[in-house]
Amino acid sequence: MAKIQFGEIEGIKEGDTFVSRQEMTNKGLHRNTVQGIDGNGIEGSASIVLNGGYEDDDDQGNVIIYTGHGGNFNNKQIKDQSWDDPGNKGLLTSEMHGLSVRVTRGYKHKSEFSPQKGYQYGGLYMVTSHEYKRGSHGFFVCLFRLEKLSAIKQVRLSAYLVPY
Repeated sequence: MAKIQFGEIEGIKEGDTFVSRQEMTNKGLHRNTVQGIDGNGIEGSASIVLNGGYEDDDDQGNVIIYTGHGGNFNNKQIKDQSWDDPGNKGLLTSEMHGLSVRVTRGYKHKSEFSPQKGYQYGGLYMVTSHEYKRGSHGFFVCLFRLEKLSAIKQVRLSAYLVPY
């Protein structure tokens, strides 16, 4: 597997679309054609894909509540998730070290921000918090709050703008 790369990928801009997960992998956007989290607990996670696999995901555009990896079969949670899963550990590492995470949305993801077909790159986000709670199927899930980096920067900038 190719070395993990954080931040933007040269030649790919927000809004770009991809026909398949394989195309995303070939371009270096997300290194895995199946798993939704690209990363590990040592280096962090550089990329996630939202594609309808977890019922507890909540996509509000600039803010995403992302369900971690594990315990899911046929889009239903059948057991508790664990912080020890490499993808979940990776997102915790990204949060602790302030590493950006690329977000891509797939056509199976039920959101007004998702494409009708294929996959669409949504930009850079930061993991700003996490929690472990009982999900909609009764099992515990690892939830991550991701905030769009450009929105975070805008809020911080506006705090310094004081009208005369």
